[in-house]
Amino acid sequence: MCFRYASCTDKIMFVVALLASMCFGAALPGFCLLFGEMIDSVGGQGGSNSFDTLSSQALIMVYIGIGVYVFSFLQISMFSMFSENISHKIKV
Repeated sequence: MCFRYASCTDKIMFVVALLASMCFGAALPGFCLLFGEMIDSVGGQGGSNSFDTLSSQALIMVYIGIGVYVFSFLQISMFSMFSENISHKIKV
């Protein structure tokens, strides 16, 4: 129903917001899997290899956090702009 009033730009914003929300939603399961691997490596045999593994996994967790920030910003901003544009077109 609301796509009747949407322009091509509005539809592109909606698709970008939808893809960003999928990536945002996939971040938590990915984070949990990585955290599980991190716990397994701590409970393992130990040694300097364990510390290197923990460091690399912690860095990946930081990257996931940065990605979550970017995707959540994209999701909220694009859905907001899409809904504002549609509401203005419906009012006119």
